[in-house]
Amino acid sequence: MNKNSLLATSTNFPDTKALVKSYDALAASLSEAQAVEKILKEAKGELCEAPDFIPEPPTREKHGFSSDFYRIERTIKERTIQRERRRIVFYAARLRVQNMIQTLKKARLELVSHAVMYRDQFENQVGTMNEIERDHEIGRINVFFCDQLAFEAYERLRELSVAISHGVGIAELWANGQKVDLSTSLKAEHTRSERVWEVKYSGHGSSFRHSGANPDAPVRGPHLTLDEARVDAVNWEGIADTIGGAAILYNVRTQATISDYR
Repeated sequence: MNKNSLLATSTNFPDTKALVKSYDALAASLSEAQAVEKILKEAKGELCEAPDFIPEPPTREKHGFSSDFYRIERTIKERTIQRERRRIVFYAARLRVQNMIQTLKKARLELVSHAVMYRDQFENQVGTMNEIERDHEIGRINVFFCDQLAFEAYERLRELSVAISHGVGIAELWANGQKVDLSTSLKAEHTRSERVWEVKYSGHGSSFRHSGANPDAPVRGPHLTLDEARVDAVNWEGIADTIGGAAILYNVRTQATISDYR
């Protein structure tokens, strides 16, 4: 209960259960809307769209075969993935706001409808003078609180709509003078995260083998994502370096392998 909670009336007065239920539902939706708007703001602030976030590709003329060449290449790969994933989080936040708008509209409409019905009922209520006077005052207060909450929701709906508009579609981002298709980023990551990878291991100069009972066949799924397979491969190289440990990534669907996975 808080200072804006609806008040109870006498048993002769219209029941407030439906009104209270819709009031509480809208209050909960407004609280959720505030959290959703905060998520969108955070996701937008974490975007990596600065032009210099991803360095220029290295060249043999400038870097030769130095460690800097390979370090810059790895940085480009890592930051490209990071940028795409931040875009996906931002896209999810926009969709979350879009869903919240619909939820808030519905909750607001239900409260307004119940408040109108409640108002009509108590204004036509009959009874003793004292009961009518007291209950009508409480009824007016309840309608006042409902109207205030409905107006707060009305303003919040406008703010949420503005937060995801800015002249672009829900799946678009305007960055560095170009329109970015967030759906494309999502599809690319969805493909990239397919569980079609396993690791083949080697040690003491042996050929690469699978980790299951049959070294010539991958274990049964579920398999690994590309990121998970990379972690396993790097870990093997670290713990098996004294025996010449090496690893490659193996795609169980295409039989393709990746040796440069760092």
